[in-house]
Amino acid sequence: MTEHTLAWPSGSPVGGDPLITALRGLDLPPDLLEEVAEEKSPRERGHVLLGFALESEFQECSETARQLFRALREHPPTPELGQIASVELAQSLRESGDEAEADRIGDELLRSGDLLEEPAAHLGEGFQEIGRLPEALRCFDIACRTLLEGNVEDIAGADPLLLDVLVRRARTRAALGMEADAHDEAAAGAARAAMRRLWGFSLHVQALRQGLSAGLPGENVQLLLSREEFGRAGKQVLPAGEGPDSYYRTAENLLREHGHRHPEARRGVLLTGVEEVLGAAPEQDLDPAEPETYLTLARAWTVGGDPRALAWPPERGQACWCASGRTYGECCGSPSAP
Repeated sequence: MTEHTLAWPSGSPVGGDPLITALRGLDLPPDLLEEVAEEKSPRERGHVLLGFALESEFQECSETARQLFRALREHPPTPELGQIASVELAQSLRESGDEAEADRIGDELLRSGDLLEEPAAHLGEGFQEIGRLPEALRCFDIACRTLLEGNVEDIAGADPLLLDVLVRRARTRAALGMEADAHDEAAAGAARAAMRRLWGFSLHVQALRQGLSAGLPGENVQLLLSREEFGRAGKQVLPAGEGPDSYYRTAENLLREHGHRHPEARRGVLLTGVEEVLGAAPEQDLDPAEPETYLTLARAWTVGGDPRALAWPPERGQACWCASGRTYGECCGSPSAP
């Protein structure tokens, strides 16, 4: 294994960063080290390293990924990044067969008393997948505590990603035999109303995480909003202050996660519009409020030869699938994309 010396440019701010010191001896590519050196804040350096770790995991370089997750966990640039790295490390260890260590890390996070919202949501999904529903519920309570502490009426205006966590909370409570509370009922009503009115991104989160097996050519093609839709509908899909690039980056990360878990499956994307989906769903007796609707339509359109269906991932030098005008390597395919 070739070791690259961490020789930072003169005046680089990274020299005294304990996270960077922890990277010494790791086999990391020089271009990654250069990118890290160009970032002035520990937070941004952490994002670059976390992005590379996730990409390494996707490319089945799991040992490199785990080394970086551990470094970020032991020397967190921010509390949130450290917790996210811990969740990712636990997931990687579980997939490698080290369930005991994965459980230890997850339990430690949950006991810490300072688990933050986004890491809590991811940790809860992990607990949910392995059937540890009481722990999953505790995580979901933390992840959406802002909504739980506020007025139930505010749930109708919650951003779709947070609403997705609240729906997971409701389903977990139901699986544990609990009666629906006011937040469960409000979440179900708000989610259903929003999805009937507009194709929301939380559906894609659910559909992508179902992890479909390989089959028909369109089996794993995901429908996503085209860029043209954001002028009309995007503000209702994304949290305030975020734009199309954030939407596509989230979709890219979910596609990578699906690819890591199901490497044998073929995947693709098809960019479409709200009205097209809402018009096509009733024709096939499909409910626009159900995640399976989008998988079914994608399959039907792809098998029918729709030219908009693109294989994922494209080559790094090819046009990015999100139609940004940049190459895939410069856009969604970049490990450090925002």
